[in-house]
Amino acid sequence: MISIENRLRGLFETMTEGVVLHEIVCDETGTAVDYVVHDVNPAFTRQVGISREMAVGALASELYGSGEAPHLEIYAEVAATGRPTRFQTHFPSMDQHFDISVFSPRRGWFATIFLDITPLKRMQAQLTQERDRLAAIMRSSPVGIVQVDADHHVHFANDRAVELIGLELVPEDDRLQLPDEIELCDEHGAALPIQQRPYRRVLVTGEPIDGEHVTVVHSDGRRYHLSVSGVPLHDEDGQVYAMVGTVEDVTARVEAEQQEQLLQDQLERMRKLESIGRLAGGIAHDFNNLLTPILGYAEMAMMHTEEGSALARHLAKVTHSAERARELISQFLAFGRKQVLEVQVCSLNTVVADYESVLRRLVREDIRLQLELLPQLGNARVDPGQLQQILLNLASNAMDAMPGSGRLTIETRNTTLDESCSVQHPEVTPGPYVMLAVSDTGEGMDTATRERIFEPFFTTKEAGKGTGLGLATVYGLVMQHGGHIWVYSEQGVGTTFKIYLPRVDEGEQQSVLATRHSSSREGHEVVLLVEDDHDVRELARTILEQRGYSVIEANDSDSALAEAAAIDAPIDLLFTDVIVPRMNGREIYRRVRRIHSDIRVLYMSGYTDNVIGDHGMLEEGIHFLQKPFSAQDLLAKVEDALAG
Repeated sequence: MISIENRLRGLFETMTEGVVLHEIVCDETGTAVDYVVHDVNPAFTRQVGISREMAVGALASELYGSGEAPHLEIYAEVAATGRPTRFQTHFPSMDQHFDISVFSPRRGWFATIFLDITPLKRMQAQLTQERDRLAAIMRSSPVGIVQVDADHHVHFANDRAVELIGLELVPEDDRLQLPDEIELCDEHGAALPIQQRPYRRVLVTGEPIDGEHVTVVHSDGRRYHLSVSGVPLHDEDGQVYAMVGTVEDVTARVEAEQQEQLLQDQLERMRKLESIGRLAGGIAHDFNNLLTPILGYAEMAMMHTEEGSALARHLAKVTHSAERARELISQFLAFGRKQVLEVQVCSLNTVVADYESVLRRLVREDIRLQLELLPQLGNARVDPGQLQQILLNLASNAMDAMPGSGRLTIETRNTTLDESCSVQHPEVTPGPYVMLAVSDTGEGMDTATRERIFEPFFTTKEAGKGTGLGLATVYGLVMQHGGHIWVYSEQGVGTTFKIYLPRVDEGEQQSVLATRHSSSREGHEVVLLVEDDHDVRELARTILEQRGYSVIEANDSDSALAEAAAIDAPIDLLFTDVIVPRMNGREIYRRVRRIHSDIRVLYMSGYTDNVIGDHGMLEEGIHFLQKPFSAQDLLAKVEDALAG
């Protein structure tokens, strides 16, 4: 029969845990200073790598290579009290971790049973490292990550999710929630009811979502466009107990797409207006050639008709209708940017002040006219007459928008349109501008009306009360001046039109607003008349010859140059259409002047084709007659041109 001692010895020898029997070593005062090894089992040798021969009889301070007895205080207390303990430790010299149980078989002695947990510790370290790495990734992730349980409580959210969604901590139960002042909207800006919010749908239906658009509006006004995705988490019974979702900030992309769409819409409107403008210019050219003989011959006929007669009254009506048609065509030209501008450097304050008396007569008594003109306003290069036409159209439009009492304000300011402005308005060249604003306190406009307000023939007035050309004319004239016009309106509040014209660093010129004057001078000079339209050419020749001028006719550039070369006597004036077959009027003048060096020139046209000056702006010293013209218009312009 195996003795108990042998059984214990066999257990000692076969245990997988390392076992070591020690005795405390004390100094002369009885204080523990070391411990000596009395026995070790084979597992100790396998785990620590120290043989039994080396271990037995050795002091711990020498055996473990640390220069001191490891954990002496713990072991001494167990040996003295007999109370067992357990702890984990790391031996740096061995780079091993152990789980150690300590007990005392008799006073002054202790035994250690230890297990090598180095692989476990290394695995725990790796897991901790991985956890920390994942936590760092989640903390620094540009994408928000959230976990929401079936009761719609947010159990986890990284910093980015908290920032984007606006979550706040609920102190009493240590969870996150969405504050009441945070507003969630769909991609169209409509508020999302609680039951329609994406994450709640995932929890209720168990269906994942991918990339749904949500707009979050924070209480401080911050707005985020978010792309929301989420997947449900199921328990063993297949029930949804939570969901994990992501929120990605797509504000920059959404705003870029919105900006691109805005620019596309603006460019589309600009192309549309440009196309209509080109059509209007072409129509105006042909109509002016038709109106010129009607207006001219009617005027000439009235000169030979008894005043007050039925025929005189009929001719007056013809003339009146032709004048109305001329005004209509002038609006076409303005919209199509084909109007001829006689520009000068001046202050908008001067133009407004010169026109103030007209405006005050125009404005109804129940409307208060208010001028807010900046004293130190910069100058701009404008046609004062056309700018006054702009004021007239905007003021008339403002009064129509105020059927009751109201206030009409005309304001001038210096301003600068910078790069940020050209982002919203790609047609803008950044730089200094002067602003002219016309505001009313009328009914205002909705978005659909604002988008079409500058289209020709678009009107909100009743049939017969508006042509729809007033604002189209304003738009064309502003564009032709190299400026910009924008409208701001709110229904029930009013409307403001803001016109921006390039500011120039030049002194103001004396006003030269165009005025008609009668001509009584008898002519004797020689005029070379170049016009491809037969009726217009015949009318001009008749008017000039009746006043005493000698007229040489040409219907195109070739015949004009031939006539100029054939005559030996001086030709005093070249009176030419701007657009002539095979050559423009300016080139004809340049070539004729080689033969007749002292010749002067008067241009005429139904519209400008940028051969008179840039964007239809007359250069200094250029004389121009706009079709359709009356006899008095023609004769007055001829006198001016001959006078130099």
